[in-house]
Amino acid sequence: MEAGDHRRFDKLDVTATKTLHGDPMAVGFKIEYDNFTISYTSDTEYFPELHKHHDGADILIASVIRAGSERIRGHMSVDDFEVLVKEVSPKMAIMTHLGMKFIMEYPEREANRVTQNTRVKTIAARDGMRIDLEDFKTKQPTLDQF
Repeated sequence: MEAGDHRRFDKLDVTATKTLHGDPMAVGFKIEYDNFTISYTSDTEYFPELHKHHDGADILIASVIRAGSERIRGHMSVDDFEVLVKEVSPKMAIMTHLGMKFIMEYPEREANRVTQNTRVKTIAARDGMRIDLEDFKTKQPTLDQF
């Protein structure tokens, strides 16, 4: 798929979203099913229109390589992600694809900072992590449930 392409699989809608990354074929995804939307940025640096590609997301998942404002071309930092979370206003935000340097700098602390600054529950993904979306869809979780 290329950015802007849309596919429907039975009741599942998938839209490829724009990225700014070294790989010109890179795309993110917005997945919609049963009035619930999960958006995944994939590898991308922040750009002013990024939020438009992920508007309406119930859960926003993003590749966040570095803590704070430390940037690598083609990737987001936590500060970039915080801006995106404020713009999209999802019910939950998840940072994934964390760089090794970021993992060593306590990603949970950065996730807590984003939660405090945005009032959107933000978590740093871990290997093997699972989130039960049925529980999430049927009732709005409180911040202490994660």
